[in-house]
Amino acid sequence: MINEKLQCLFLSGAQLNRIAANFFYQMTAALAGKKSSLKILSSYLPAASGAEKGHFLALDLGGTNVRVLDIDLAGNRQLKLKRKHSFPLKTKNIDYTAHDCTGEMLFDYIADELAGFVEPKQTYLLGHTFSFPFSQQRANEAILSTWTKEFKTRDVVGYDVTRLLIQALERRGLVQITPTAVMNDTVATLLAASYQQPYVTIGSICGTGHNSCYVETKEQSNVIINLESGNFDGIPGTAWDKLLDSNSAQPGAQLLEKQVSGAYLGKLVGLIFDELIRVQAQGRDHVLSTQGVSLTGEDLSRILSAAQGQEISKQLLSHGVTLTADDCSLLQSITQAVVVRSARLAAASYSGILTHVDPNLDAMHCIAIDGSLYEKMPGYANELCQALSEIYGDKSKNIILKLVKDGSGMGAAVGAALSC
Repeated sequence: MINEKLQCLFLSGAQLNRIAANFFYQMTAALAGKKSSLKILSSYLPAASGAEKGHFLALDLGGTNVRVLDIDLAGNRQLKLKRKHSFPLKTKNIDYTAHDCTGEMLFDYIADELAGFVEPKQTYLLGHTFSFPFSQQRANEAILSTWTKEFKTRDVVGYDVTRLLIQALERRGLVQITPTAVMNDTVATLLAASYQQPYVTIGSICGTGHNSCYVETKEQSNVIINLESGNFDGIPGTAWDKLLDSNSAQPGAQLLEKQVSGAYLGKLVGLIFDELIRVQAQGRDHVLSTQGVSLTGEDLSRILSAAQGQEISKQLLSHGVTLTADDCSLLQSITQAVVVRSARLAAASYSGILTHVDPNLDAMHCIAIDGSLYEKMPGYANELCQALSEIYGDKSKNIILKLVKDGSGMGAAVGAALSC
């Protein structure tokens, strides 16, 4: 009975093709200015040539940890990370992602951290990766449309985050830092990859969040377009997905992200486990999610890697949950099903993009991917490849999947170079 209940999470090859076709249809509608769950947001930046050079500062704001990187671009498809610094947005005293925090407080905190990182007499051009939905009319503007990933900071939605950053830098006296470009993390990932190799068509994040962008080459524009694909709604949903969505900060939005990204997969596994354990254990209560305890991406990775139930049981003791061997087996099956579905959904969205860019898949295409799911989740990369192989058959050899570590940071520096 348990396996039958999990069967609704499995996506067949035919379903993948239908999802890909729906993604392409909605992408075409968005490009025509018609109603769509996807967006067509120009980054006002082209793909990199690899010849860009110089010394740049990169700011990466996309989750609960912010990163600052000091990067040299050599101009021969080579770049060097000189220094980096990261800091949390949730401290002992203040949660900068919460509603009682303002945008001014958030960016003043970031400026304080930058002050401790930069050299006093060194001037910097700064590229800013801002991994939330925004609109822009130039490369150095980002008006936040809506928060995602459960961020709720006040007085940021509707504001230009570049202006908020500049004002914070001025208040801190950091006149040697000049922000020149702001971009989504998918755009930054694509830029980082295109700086290092040709054929890069898609940039994607498979980590805490999920989104994709692509290079629009029609009419020789060569501009990177952010799709905000995490909001794609042309996907099947289970009762568990609907429950997770209804309890989220934005019900009805970011439906693909809620089935793909690391921010939600642990919660989803917990919801499924809580329901199925009652079926398997005749009503015995557990508290993986219903009492506010959810699994992290690292938890899921360890669950999939565990050789035996005892290892899983030990790791979950930190959550106050004790599992039997049967419980562990069930949890591992649920995790596997949820993670595999995530990878297959991501692959279907890539196929939808490629249908627009190259309908017959005649050329080589590199999909640049950053994020902990793709990099660290056991089996995730292989499942992506398998799904693309099911969709394209022998032509899947024209698709290269490339892990771009620190892509959202490295790409910010490339973006700063391109905007000079």
